[in-house]
Amino acid sequence: MAFKDVRRQRFLNEDHAKERDLDLVEDIAHYTKRSGDSELREHARGSAAWRVASYSLELLILRYTAGHPIESLSRELPSVIEAFDRYIPFNNPPPSEARTLTITQIEAYVYVTWLLALCQLLGHADLVPKVLSWLNIGREFSRGRDTLFEQIVGKLTGAMEDPGRYILHLAPYAPLGKAVIAEHAEDRPALVKEFLDGWYKGMKECYWHGTHTDQIGYFGYWAFEAALVTVLWSIDDSSYRDHLVYPTDLADWAREHRTVEPGHDRRRQS
Repeated sequence: MAFKDVRRQRFLNEDHAKERDLDLVEDIAHYTKRSGDSELREHARGSAAWRVASYSLELLILRYTAGHPIESLSRELPSVIEAFDRYIPFNNPPPSEARTLTITQIEAYVYVTWLLALCQLLGHADLVPKVLSWLNIGREFSRGRDTLFEQIVGKLTGAMEDPGRYILHLAPYAPLGKAVIAEHAEDRPALVKEFLDGWYKGMKECYWHGTHTDQIGYFGYWAFEAALVTVLWSIDDSSYRDHLVYPTDLADWAREHRTVEPGHDRRRQS
């Protein structure tokens, strides 16, 4: 482990971590073959491609939970983004229907914010435009709809659409949305902590909620979006560093490996 954070292993024993890791690796290999099988119908190949993408993300998070070095996770992230990118061409519903990665759906919102967070936190900010390009396909369902999301995009890219002060998913994201638009920086830590306190309960509609109770399908509970906001807005996280779902070591690693933004003098970076 790059940083000693014993919370990473909470709810996860070593045997389960190894078994689940092996299962996911085998499933990814299996569905990768199916997604490229020209004899299968497009729907079946698309379903397989989605499994590859979602399982690849689960595997990355599982390995973070199991204590793998952050440097190794950073090397793995591009393959996760590639898996989602291979799925996107299959995600082609009728114009009146939302797409799988449409942020009006809570699980899609979580997927997209996690992917953006991991790109930034694991040192792959160059992959952020790729993630955002997926949303441009169904732009009317995803862009200019949510204050928190657009504020994050603005910080990451310098360009955002103004949705006003509207939060798509009040539970659990309202406090984090307030944090990014707070007029006074000193108000932000308490709002992020409030978000963390309500994070797990607010995720009850997500398929992985409650998986720690029987270990089946469990890969970790982490509010990566809280770490992303903390790093992007330079928030003092001393009041919530030890929170159960806050990926402290990942935020620390991101700050230590922060890349210099265009036009900024490296000597000014702390």
